[in-house]
Formats: sequence, structure tokens, C-alpha cells
Amino acid sequence: MKRSILTQLSLMVARRDFRLVFTCVLALTLYDFAVNLIGYSLADANLLGSRLANLMRVSSGDYSSLYSWHYLYAGNANANIGPLFSVLYPFIVVFPFGFSYMQDRNVRLLNHYILKSGKKNYFRSKLIAAFIGGFLIIAIPFAVNLILSYATFPHTYNSPLQYAQSLTGDRVDRDTVFGAKPFAILFVQSLPLYNMLYLLFFSLFTGLLSAFSMALSFLIRRRKILLLVPLFVLFQLGANLSGVIYDNDNMRFFNTDILDYFGTDAFYGQSVVFISVLLGMFVLFIAGSYRYAVRREDIS
Repeated sequence: MKRSILTQLSLMVARRDFRLVFTCVLALTLYDFAVNLIGYSLADANLLGSRLANLMRVSSGDYSSLYSWHYLYAGNANANIGPLFSVLYPFIVVFPFGFSYMQDRNVRLLNHYILKSGKKNYFRSKLIAAFIGGFLIIAIPFAVNLILSYATFPHTYNSPLQYAQSLTGDRVDRDTVFGAKPFAILFVQSLPLYNMLYLLFFSLFTGLLSAFSMALSFLIRRRKILLLVPLFVLFQLGANLSGVIYDNDNMRFFNTDILDYFGTDAFYGQSVVFISVLLGMFVLFIAGSYRYAVRREDIS
């Protein structure tokens, strides 16, 4: 089993898709850091442009008003790359390794791998490699941004958000299932640990989605485009449904925007039931697809 996993990991790392997506995510996080760094430099030179001035609300040379590294971290829900990343994310989780099973079939290597390692080991190793690949795609680039932001920007609680109200839930304007900041005690006691915890959650979630994409490919033998559709639709549906629920005063608001559960300073209304059911559905689908693939007689 171990040898089969290492084989699949080596194949994944060698794939152009994996390297391209990893490079793109790393470039996005470095771009986010660069924008904030340039903003600080321009603020010191009294040349801060209107766009960054609105973003950072800094008066000339007054560093006490500069935003905290926590708010400027790329994993924050209000990051510069947020809107673009939310659109790209459903594709990011698929491309690193999601197409590899289809490729094994197309180049007629599937029977070779199965004869060498066995059905169970082959499909397990595919899922585990996809999970690890998805985890690394997020963990490393965002960890680099986290370290750079922590080492460069002020260690304050300054932000356009009212932290005191956000901690307690007093800033919410709708009846909601959860208005306070998740893990508020850790947020107050240690911002670095708070952000690392969210990064861990986000990386694990991405790994799970990558494994889901791999499991989906066990059921789809052709048309790679079909692997990209389900997650894109799910994330868009969740984001739009959240707005519909928020606008309906007759409903108690709960947040269905999935990425809001994995970004710091995200919009309130996180529901433990909603995210638990969603994660459970992903796990059950992966387990079901694995059992189907192993038991299927016609592999070739």
C-alpha cells in the first residue's frame, strides 16, 4: 500500500497540471502580499493612491492606523485575491490530480497498475494522493503568505471590522444561528495560532474536495469537463443561496457560502449542522465511489 501511494504521489508531482496549479496559487498569494507591501511603502512616501487608501484607511505616515497583518493575510475573507480566488477555487481542487484516473484508462495503464498493486491499493492510493495534493496546493502557498505577512506588517488588531462587536456577535443585523466569531478565545489569545488553525482546516477541506474529484472520476469515464461542473455549481449555488436567505426576513439566517467557513473574518452565520452535513456527504460519496470502483468487474 505504501509503495502504491508513493508511486501515485510521484506521478502527481510530475504532472504538469499539478505544477501549474501550485504555481498559480503561489503566485496569487505572493501577489496579495506584494499589493499590501507596496501600499505600506507608498503610505510612508505620502503617495498612497485612492484605491489602497480606501483599502487601508491610513493617514499619511500614521502607522498606528495601518491594518494588522492578520487582516492583510491572504487567507482572510477580505483579502485582495478573494473575489478571483473564490471563482478559481472549484477548479483548483480538480486540476492537480483529478484527471489522472481517466488518463490511466486512456493510455491503457490501468490494468498494469491494478495487476501490480491490486484493485484496493490502486484506488486507495489514488484517493490518498489526491487528498495530499489538494492539501499541499493550499497549505504551502498560504503558509508562505502567512509567514511573510506576520514578519512584515504590524501586530495589531486594526481592521475595518469592529473586532469587539464581531467577537461577541453584537455587530450582526439579522437573526442568525451563529453571530459571534468562531474560536473567539483563540483569536484573542493568539492570532498566529488562530490563522494557522484556519489554514489547517482550509487545507484539509481542499484535500477532501480533491479526493471527491478523484472519486467522481471513478464514475465518469469520458468528458473531463464533467469533473469541473459539480463543485463549481455547488459553490456558486451556496454563495447565491446565502444571499437569498439573508434577504428573507422570515427565515433565520445561516451562511451557505462554503468558503466563508474556511476564511478568517468571514461573514457571520456559520452553521455547524450545515458544514457537518456537507462534509459528511463528501465522505460518503468518496466511500461509495471507492466501493463501486473496486467491485466493478469491467475495469478495462
